[in-house]
Amino acid sequence: MDPRMTAALRESAVPYRENEPLARHTTMGVGGPAAVMAFPRSPEELQQTLRLRHELGVAHRVLGGGSNLVAADEGLDELVVNTEELRRIEIREDGEVTAEGGANLIFTVVRCCRAGWRGMESAVGIPGSIGGAAVMNAGAYGFSISDALREIVVYDAAGERTEPPEGWRFHYRGSSIPEGAVVARITVGLSGPGASPPDATRAASSRTRRATPRAGSSTSWGSRGPGSEGRW
Repeated sequence: MDPRMTAALRESAVPYRENEPLARHTTMGVGGPAAVMAFPRSPEELQQTLRLRHELGVAHRVLGGGSNLVAADEGLDELVVNTEELRRIEIREDGEVTAEGGANLIFTVVRCCRAGWRGMESAVGIPGSIGGAAVMNAGAYGFSISDALREIVVYDAAGERTEPPEGWRFHYRGSSIPEGAVVARITVGLSGPGASPPDATRAASSRTRRATPRAGSSTSWGSRGPGSEGRW
């Protein structure tokens, strides 16, 4: 890692850590150290971090919720831009919701539902960040994030790009948002109470999972049915 990167971050006051274990920031709990991990706390610090790394020619990765990532044990000799501090959520009276890229997707959906707004509840079981969900067009039960999107703001070395969803060519579990760019925030449009009734199948599935005994803690990206002894 170019030592000028850490010097530039130190001078800019953007929080960072050297040799930060990736295992601390992934759902799977694996991964060696990142040479430098930056934690921008605002859109301005995010832009500053991306601009500095571009000027210095430093390779970088973007890390959101870490739920779709398996990091190598040897780690990364790169800058990792961690969005976990970018988690502000604003719910307006007209049903428009703006969430920063590092906001937790499940938490955001729950807040919207508790505020009486519907339209994203199908995503309540999907882990990860708002930014990651936008990049991969996450969804479930026939719903995709792009269905509710009104606007998406992406930062890269060139600066800020604000587009309606049509500008990003969303498709099934993907989009044209380029690798290395960071989703700073999204705005979605939701409906009032009763516009999207609870999904009985989803609710039943959730009740079944909660009622089924498990053999202990485990980590999996797949799914398993109960074995002959009724254990997962």
